[in-house]
Amino acid sequence: MILYTKFVSVIKKNLFSLLVCIGFLGIGFYLDDVLFIFLRSKEFNKNLEYYELLESSKNNIVENYMSSDNHSTQKQKYDTLHDHLVYGALDGLVSGLGDKHTQFFNPKMTEALFTQTKGNFFGIGALLEPHIKGARIVRIFENSPAQKAGLENGDIIIKVNQEVVQNIDLPSIVEKIKGPKKSNVVLWIEKESKEKSKKSLMKKIDVIRDVIHIPSTHHKILSNTPFGYIEITSFAENTDGQFDKILRDLENQKIQGLIIDLRGNLGGVVESTISMLSNFLNDKLALTIQYNRQHKLHKYTMKNKNKHYFSKLPMVILVNQDTASAAEIFAGVLQDYQMAKIIGMHTYGKSSVQTMISLENHSSLKMTIAKYILPKGRDIARKEDSDGRYISGGIFPDINVPLDFTQHPIVYGEPGKDNQLDESIELLYTMLKNDTNSKKN
Repeated sequence: MILYTKFVSVIKKNLFSLLVCIGFLGIGFYLDDVLFIFLRSKEFNKNLEYYELLESSKNNIVENYMSSDNHSTQKQKYDTLHDHLVYGALDGLVSGLGDKHTQFFNPKMTEALFTQTKGNFFGIGALLEPHIKGARIVRIFENSPAQKAGLENGDIIIKVNQEVVQNIDLPSIVEKIKGPKKSNVVLWIEKESKEKSKKSLMKKIDVIRDVIHIPSTHHKILSNTPFGYIEITSFAENTDGQFDKILRDLENQKIQGLIIDLRGNLGGVVESTISMLSNFLNDKLALTIQYNRQHKLHKYTMKNKNKHYFSKLPMVILVNQDTASAAEIFAGVLQDYQMAKIIGMHTYGKSSVQTMISLENHSSLKMTIAKYILPKGRDIARKEDSDGRYISGGIFPDINVPLDFTQHPIVYGEPGKDNQLDESIELLYTMLKNDTNSKKN
């Protein structure tokens, strides 16, 4: 009771000061709210200006644009033009980042992307690389429409359905070649003459598109050698399980060296890649992923699967300019720890990590959220000039060996028909000989 009386007395004596303080605090909070609302209103007004600019431009185009299509109804014209404008604006918004790996996908593109991810896309079954005249075929898949139509490795695609594809980027050429199942695509092919004195031959080839199932792994013992050969076309969720079985089979056959072919491998699932690397290295850092905004670091370590047999085996990895992403991680980690020699051409240089974000209307956004760094601190990010041509980046081979397109026919994975593979076999024999001599000494 005494404490309560004293407390009331103190309050009465200092009531004015207390009210003044509360008043100032109230004014302070009020001013903070006003400032916050003012700043937000400025931001809102700026965004509103942008929106009104886009909306008025869109309306003007829809109302006044003279279309060359005179057969569609007015509503069809409006709906088509409206969609094109909106999706084009969103595509432009994302393109403003200057990152080719961050992309907006409209509903049709999103559906096609997920269909391709499942391995059920329709095409001709050929691996292409950029060429000054269009695209060059570097690999024909077995039993594919391309093989049945008579296409060969080294053929140069000049036109697709009467459209010249020179100066068109490779992904766009690939999209033109893809299409509905059992539909026809006409390819104009330039076949390079085996004799330098003769001109190249132009040929028209009809190909019937079909479902393309690309196997993620393939292996064999190379003829007349003691060496195993594994081709990995992608790092899918189940590729690590396939890889484990292949290694067990090759170990049972007592191979003395191993060639892993990653040419044309565009990457895949990072976790699957780390699991596969754990067959060669144990309790070692595989890579560090750095997230952009939060500056968080996530480290992947190889563990629990190290096989002594393969950790001591001479090994070569084949790569080219289409080796990218997770495939570069696989090759780069083994190169960093000096577990394998790399032969071929420099890799693509994709060190970024993307995630897929679902949007309204079944659209989607593939967005770069992080980058990875190899064990020894290498950042292999690709650098290009203003025309999109390669300047630097990627993983550089220990031995640079371009694919010899004067060799006919080129057959990946076949000794005598694949000069990069021949170089790898020769290197394995040298490594095996050096290893034997070191043991004797």
